[in-house]
Amino acid sequence: MTEEQLLQQVAQRGWTERLIDEFRKRYDLVIQKNVLYHLRTHFPGQPIQTAEGVRGDLADLYWNTYNDVLWEVFRPEGNLVEKYLAYRERRSARGQPYAPFPEMLKKSVEFCFLHHWSPRLSLKELLDKIVDSKREETRRYFIAETRERYREEVASQLRSRFPTLNPNTAGYCVDYFFEVFLPTEYPRLRDQRNPLPKGTALLSLLIDRFTEEDCRKGSTYKATIPRLPREEISLEVLEDLLEPRDMQHIDRIPVEEELWPLWNKLLLCKQPSPQKIEKELLRQRTDMLILLLWACARVKTNSPRRDTRENLLVFAVYCLSQCLALPRDPNTELLPEGSLVPGTVDIHQILELGELTWAECCRLFGRQIRKDRIEEQLFLEMCRSPYRRILPPAMRKKCEEEG
Repeated sequence: MTEEQLLQQVAQRGWTERLIDEFRKRYDLVIQKNVLYHLRTHFPGQPIQTAEGVRGDLADLYWNTYNDVLWEVFRPEGNLVEKYLAYRERRSARGQPYAPFPEMLKKSVEFCFLHHWSPRLSLKELLDKIVDSKREETRRYFIAETRERYREEVASQLRSRFPTLNPNTAGYCVDYFFEVFLPTEYPRLRDQRNPLPKGTALLSLLIDRFTEEDCRKGSTYKATIPRLPREEISLEVLEDLLEPRDMQHIDRIPVEEELWPLWNKLLLCKQPSPQKIEKELLRQRTDMLILLLWACARVKTNSPRRDTRENLLVFAVYCLSQCLALPRDPNTELLPEGSLVPGTVDIHQILELGELTWAECCRLFGRQIRKDRIEEQLFLEMCRSPYRRILPPAMRKKCEEEG
């Protein structure tokens, strides 16, 4: 079944068990990888579960976002497929280009993630997001979120500050305050005062800077950012998120799939040589993931002991599960102890296993391995390499200290 056939059948018949299965086979991994992308972006280096495998706040954020996206897709009425077809028809009627369906799916992930994440943020953090966000749709989202949370407080303070404010235009003034005044005035305030007050005291400080002239401009202002829907993602919000300005970001995932064949060769003992990695990648692009791959290949090539080479493969599985695999469903049991053999596990199996702790990884391979020894071997290879400039400053300093 093609994607178009799937969309049309859902539109005509609604969700049947067969269509749900077809959708999940095609898109479930896309949804999960994109939830993971946002977690890795906003919480770099933080584990999604503890070393003991206990779910934490990030795991809850992951599953809440994932389940919300599925609800948007499979809701009985107004589901994401219906909205996509309406969006496509609307754009076509205007003679405008439209995004492919997977892009709408990814934007829905982004929306649901921000919906769950932003209530954790303080007022200052929300304002920092408005000012510092590089992407326009993210900035607009946080303006809408801040307005949603503080609208009544701002309206009340503006009425107190400007007793002659016309009740009929007060709402326009509030929209102007959040959409125009805050993004302009907050950076100035942030540069001038350190530390800033917290909570509503910060809001009051900003309102004190809102002048009669601002009030006059705001009284005729028409909002350009829609209010946040709480029950579902509206077609208007999705269409705004799918504006072509951001189409270049399609298919962003945490680990570039172009590296998968080389990692698979390492994992399956088909061994890409360090020279091949240097020739194909290191001279064109330099980052820690490629340097790690190069160092693993070096250690594996030069080690005379079989157990050292196999332990390195276990470590590679662990590293890839940490930076690539998805959080494991807590209700899913791991494979029995010793069920995996080094040299037989590829990236697709790592994706199926889910994110692993070091203890879980060793148990699956039935081994007791000192991770610090493998890390020391790889670190030494990186230090000796002509590419040690890629290392973070702290690691480069350690290299210099150890000669």
